Amino acid sequence: METTHLSQAVSRPQILGIIAAIAMLMLFTALPSIALQAAPGSPALVTAQIVWMQEPSEVTIWDTAGNPIRAAFGVMLESGSTVKTRDSGAEIVLVPNGSVIVLDNNTTFRIDSLHDAGSNQADNENVFSLIAGKLRLIAAKITGSSYSVRTKTAVAGVRGTDFYRMYAPAAGRDWLCVTEGLVQFNSPTGDQGVLVSAGEFVDLNKGFKTAQADEGWLENNLTLETLHRAVLPPQR
Repeated sequence: METTHLSQAVSRPQILGIIAAIAMLMLFTALPSIALQAAPGSPALVTAQIVWMQEPSEVTIWDTAGNPIRAAFGVMLESGSTVKTRDSGAEIVLVPNGSVIVLDNNTTFRIDSLHDAGSNQADNENVFSLIAGKLRLIAAKITGSSYSVRTKTAVAGVRGTDFYRMYAPAAGRDWLCVTEGLVQFNSPTGDQGVLVSAGEFVDLNKGFKTAQADEGWLENNLTLETLHRAVLPPQR
């Protein structure tokens, strides 16, 4: 039986074309990491990146000036950006710390400020606003990084933890549930507050009081269309 080598089965121009295609694919794959590399000696670039959407046409994005940004996989979001989902959820990853934010359908979310834990700033808090809807925040356990999710009714302050927050005033739903770690949950003025542990939730319609989440409550309230796609961030 004769053995046919690749060089015999494919002409030289075809081989060169294949090599060029592979090179372009490798370059395209490397572009996000290349684009995020800051100049030597400068602070790491702090942005957020949309890594998954069910249907881009159901997601609207605005920059800090209110200008529309085309919704697409890999879009980089800076402080001041707003994301609104309709019948499609979305998943956002903070760069470079890797924290994950999962937005449910019919959610409006704004990035107020982003900070790198290694920036040596006095306040490295990453601040977000949940204007309406439901989200899940999986905060990376990185020394020096903290996060807060704000609504008109409360502020959830965390470090490395995993929690859900729903604020839907039209539907009369306003709650927080912690699945890992601790969340300090305060009123906007700070005159009321409670520390919420894993397995507990707070229904703000009943005040700043914790309760144990039973199986039925969890099943009815912690369902997000994008939940199964969330990738846990690295723990450092």
